[in-house]
Amino acid sequence: MTDEERLDVIAVGAHPDDVEIACGGTLARLVEQGYRVGIIDLTDGEPTPHSPGPTVRLAEARAAADALGL
Repeated sequence: MTDEERLDVIAVGAHPDDVEIACGGTLARLVEQGYRVGIIDLTDGEPTPHSPGPTVRLAEARAAADALGL
């Protein structure tokens, strides 16, 4: 692993969107300050009532990470 691949901050949540909802603003601020930030979701969040499925939830999680600058 190179220094460019190392993260300064890793946020861990049980399901996709947990971290973004709980501390997305903080993570975005850390990115603005120059920290390399990542998110780990421990599950794909399924089964969730009325969910479009894990593929859609993964795409949503990636979109949220992009929006936060992660």
